[in-house]
Amino acid sequence: MKKFNKKTGSLTAVVAALFIGSIIFVAMTAGGGDAFTFTPGETYAAAKQTLASRGWTAIVPTGEEPTDAQYPEITNCGAGRDAICVVDFQSGDKNNHLNVQYKDVGGELEWVVVGNE
Repeated sequence: MKKFNKKTGSLTAVVAALFIGSIIFVAMTAGGGDAFTFTPGETYAAAKQTLASRGWTAIVPTGEEPTDAQYPEITNCGAGRDAICVVDFQSGDKNNHLNVQYKDVGGELEWVVVGNE
């Protein structure tokens, strides 16, 4: 849907509003206190803490070599410089995952959430 926004004069503003609206919709429909919510770009440590407070537990796979000793749940990584890794989570009988990537955050290398598709 490409539509020019006459009020703001910007296609970017329309796309941003749709994106933000989608995030809000997902958060609202994901369900109460156990919602699987995160913010793309936040550190994995912060996202993991938020998810834990909502009842989500990171699953540490058995029989796989951890990518990072500090976070043994980070596995299933692609190849290459910008590889994305997957972290699986569970809450009761529900499962979900985060995609994370090792990035420079303020001069420090940290795991950062890049999505969950």
